[in-house]
Amino acid sequence: MDGHIVHQGSMEFKEAKGKWKSRWIILEKSDRNIPPEDVDQDNMRNSNYTSLVIRKSKEGEVKLAIPLYYLCLVDEFSIDKKTTGITLMVADKHSNTAETYMLHCETQEMTNVWMGYFTEIVGTGMHKFEIKLPKIIKTKYNGPGRLFFYEEQKFITITTDHKIPQYFGTWPIQVYQM
Repeated sequence: MDGHIVHQGSMEFKEAKGKWKSRWIILEKSDRNIPPEDVDQDNMRNSNYTSLVIRKSKEGEVKLAIPLYYLCLVDEFSIDKKTTGITLMVADKHSNTAETYMLHCETQEMTNVWMGYFTEIVGTGMHKFEIKLPKIIKTKYNGPGRLFFYEEQKFITITTDHKIPQYFGTWPIQVYQM
């Protein structure tokens, strides 16, 4: 790692189509800036490179490192009546797709702590709206959806309204008035 650890801990982790696995998760803030080829006018939200590092165990090898400078969605979902999990979507600016990751902590308090860190990355002022998605030829999906509006960062993300949401896109808001 070339930065410092912001937060770390053991939790359940899964990729969108994977299975839940116990992993050691590290939120790392690098001392280096975002690679120049990944900086554009649509995404100036993070001045430093932040990533989520997934290890099999605390001292184990790195299984996955997820760069979070295109983090476009942070949301909670219900696991059971007492706890919630966290859904993260990280966009690929080159293909207008996103990878979905899910995290589940042992306690609701730890979920809240991790949510605080992820919210800090995408900015405060997230508003979630239930919407009706029209049938879109590419996805052949119509039905309930969600629009996420990030006030501070001035962008929106649209997904389906499922436990594992399907990504439709993230767009910057050029003209912003309230």
